Amino acid sequence: MTGWTKRQVALAIAWVLLWAVVPYLGKLHNGFLLWDDKRFIHEAEPIHSLGNLPQFFRMGQDGLYRPLRMALYAVSYDTLGFGTRPLGYEIVGLLLQAACALFFFLLLRALKCPDVAALAAATVFAAHPIHVERVAGITASYDLLGDALLLWALFLYFRRRDARTYWLWVPVLLASVLSSEMGAVFLPLVICLEAVRARNWRELFARPRLAPLLAAVALVAGYLAVRALVLGHVDRGFPRPAEGFLDNLLTVSTFHAHYLKLFLLPWQTNYFHRAPVVTANSLTGWLCFGALLTLLLAALVWFRRRPWATIGIAWFFVMLLPFSQILPNYPAFQERYAYLPLGGFAIFLGLLADYLWRRLRRRGRVVAILVGACYLAILFQQTSAYTNAFADDLTLWTRTAARDPLQAGAWNNVGIGWMEKGDYAAAIPNFLTAMKLDAKFQIPVRNLALCYRQLDRKSEAYEAILRYLEMNPADVGAADLYYRLTVELGNAADAIAELAAQRKNPAFPDRLLLTLAVAHLSVAHYAEAAEILKDYTARHPADEAAQALLRQALQFH
Repeated sequence: MTGWTKRQVALAIAWVLLWAVVPYLGKLHNGFLLWDDKRFIHEAEPIHSLGNLPQFFRMGQDGLYRPLRMALYAVSYDTLGFGTRPLGYEIVGLLLQAACALFFFLLLRALKCPDVAALAAATVFAAHPIHVERVAGITASYDLLGDALLLWALFLYFRRRDARTYWLWVPVLLASVLSSEMGAVFLPLVICLEAVRARNWRELFARPRLAPLLAAVALVAGYLAVRALVLGHVDRGFPRPAEGFLDNLLTVSTFHAHYLKLFLLPWQTNYFHRAPVVTANSLTGWLCFGALLTLLLAALVWFRRRPWATIGIAWFFVMLLPFSQILPNYPAFQERYAYLPLGGFAIFLGLLADYLWRRLRRRGRVVAILVGACYLAILFQQTSAYTNAFADDLTLWTRTAARDPLQAGAWNNVGIGWMEKGDYAAAIPNFLTAMKLDAKFQIPVRNLALCYRQLDRKSEAYEAILRYLEMNPADVGAADLYYRLTVELGNAADAIAELAAQRKNPAFPDRLLLTLAVAHLSVAHYAEAAEILKDYTARHPADEAAQALLRQALQFH
């Protein structure tokens, strides 16, 4: 089962690390992405100094409680001096990916997985392109800190229990849950693995197994209590439209089945997937639910005869528990959520490789090795190409839109990528495509108006922002743009009349107060503009642009 020499094990580790790093080397040339990277690093002032470390344990970040991940951000940004240069962050993320692959391999060996199966499973786990979304992005790759610590804790838990350092898994697990909520799956996974490994129920509840299990229960329960105390909730706490239990059960089943499809067909990986909520009337939902239920029943049937098949199935389902929102919540599908669940599929492929290695003769083994090499070549090509797509927002979303041309959100984000580069003319066709695909999609309409404004196509910008306000009248920024365009098109009197009427409302936004002053200045109403600007600057004394407008109004008045 585990008969390799130390030299063979060392070579196997080197092989796994090679596959964990080389396909992702394009990551080192990538930059920051617009959304998560800017929000969690550039705009998150607390992580700009490691001196804020105590604060990390008393606060959440975007509905998450991950103080040690924030600490790693701070070490990277401040102590190591990465700042806003991406290369250092990319290297850290790549090292975390290598650590995850290494500990996955060591864990399988600690569980007495056959050598060939463990090596094949760890190789697939390291190189599969469904990992790219987690590894290639800077922010997402820092989430691997919790995953690596979880796998390390599992390895320490299942190695020899008479070792002096056995209980080291406790501080490692504590670090894992403080890095990512994924650490909490340690408990259900350990229960499943112990149940499979125990020869009978009496052995399962014997003291050598029960004591560490109770310690894990206490640690995970304590983490959940602290998380609830800090955040005010155990889950991420975002408001989501309520759906029925059955609808959510079928939707989650559909998502899980889609993950399995991506495991089997790695060339279909994409940054954005249209994974709709299904209802109780959905045939697809019921078929997916039936397929997953069959897998669970197979795990129970194989419980004794094929324990590693049961472990693979249990691994897949347990690692998806944090994303299995079958209660009335809106479930979400992201490839990065399948990072650890992939281990279950990898175990199955490892078992297949081990079976073929033991059953086939020399010529058959050569054929099997060639087939395996072709499969790894596919994984390598898909993973490296997908990783390179994370170079910037434009490259990533262009690939995404090309793979799913009916996705309005992808085309909108291609347009945003062009806007980031300052090419507003190139952005416009993408926003028009998004609007054509989804007439109710508001964001591309607003972005279209901004592009027209930058290109000094004021009439088209006016029509676009007017259309957007019909869809979203509460957007103050869009209203500000609308009235400024109204003034620039020579209709200042209309803008003044409408804004003056709205000013009587106590909830009138200060931003539109400044817009009203600009409208008055455009038609030389200096006294009115000065009165409005005095009111505005009294509330916002640090607004230098408003102070300059006030001086201008007073000078001419």
